[in-house]
Amino acid sequence: MPLISREGRRGDAPSTAFHMYLAARLVSIAGASATTVVVPVLVYSSTGSAGLTGLIAAIGGATYFVFGIPVGHLVDRWPRGPVLVTCSITRGLALAIVPISAATGAFGPAVLVAVLVVTNVLFVATDAANAGSLRTLVGADGLQRANATVSGAAAVVEIAAPLAAGVALVVMSATEVFLLEAFALVISSVLLWSIRGRLDAKATRPGSRPAGGWSAALSGFAFIRQTRTVATTTAAAFVFALTEGLMLGQLVVLLSQRFGDVAGSALVAPTYTAIAAGSVLGSWILTRIRFADAPLRIAAWGFLLAAALLSGLQLPEPPWVTISLLAAWATPFVVVFVGAAALRQSVAEDSLQGRVAIASRLLTLGLGIPMGNVIGGAISGAASAQSTFAAAALVSAVAAAAFGLAAVGGVSEASKRR
Repeated sequence: MPLISREGRRGDAPSTAFHMYLAARLVSIAGASATTVVVPVLVYSSTGSAGLTGLIAAIGGATYFVFGIPVGHLVDRWPRGPVLVTCSITRGLALAIVPISAATGAFGPAVLVAVLVVTNVLFVATDAANAGSLRTLVGADGLQRANATVSGAAAVVEIAAPLAAGVALVVMSATEVFLLEAFALVISSVLLWSIRGRLDAKATRPGSRPAGGWSAALSGFAFIRQTRTVATTTAAAFVFALTEGLMLGQLVVLLSQRFGDVAGSALVAPTYTAIAAGSVLGSWILTRIRFADAPLRIAAWGFLLAAALLSGLQLPEPPWVTISLLAAWATPFVVVFVGAAALRQSVAEDSLQGRVAIASRLLTLGLGIPMGNVIGGAISGAASAQSTFAAAALVSAVAAAAFGLAAVGGVSEASKRR
């Protein structure tokens, strides 16, 4: 079967409902990106504690681990449109507590922690509902292109929003910036309200929603394990997340060791911007190929390209070459990671969408990135940051060989069946 997407050649226009949904997602992402920049600034400036700053930064990941499974199960039992609208409004109201408490003199770390926990739990619910909503809007066949569009547009927003937050901090206090995300969430909820009836499958029958119990709550993991293609592509996404944790956790260290502390610090922002640009390219590629037709082959080539690019970082080079190699690495990462997500969504039943989305996120980003962070820190401490990037290149090369052999084996098995 051809890898070039027929949809990509025809250029079929997405529906108005999808455009409304995309706008709602991007407005919400813009607000969240702004406050992500502001939170560590706010914590450190108000407490002077680097330890507390780090702990509060970890709330998002911890919340996903603690609440992900039960919340994903609940969301699969509820209509998605009302879930998304309610969560957006409630998140906005919770965020507004920060500037209000600051204005009344009641703000402190406890208030911020409470607000972040509440908003992150609501984000988990939103994340679970988004998976099924997108599938309902565009259909299983349109998921890869839709996911790529969302991913690419989000990468552009995530470049601009932190810069806008930096400008906002010049003219307003850190607590007041929270009003920007609160306002963004109100806009997002209005957009979602306009399409709320389009976000659930019409074929959903009364009683078809999952029952209670841990076996039902964990059925997303069971689905991934039992569906061979989904299991292998999720494994590929995990390995890419592991290498991301290895690299990005030591990126500042690498730049400082290569170019000096001052120059290295100045290169951090341009590097992340370049990585986002590479992500946009990966998203565009996904609109032109059919990942589901040859997922193992595409994953193998993606890992091979990643290994070659990361190996290039072992050579002495000027800053622009280092930044270019890291930007190029983001392209195969997005192709495999987003392609695997679209494949899972297209195969899973409508009633499983939330739990599969949560399970896959926990298995990839939830495990892979923290593991990479820990391993990367240990390697850098024992040797150097460059050694950590060499380890990421080695992991990618091994993965390329493994998925390449699996792809060849799959072709041979298919030939025998014919």
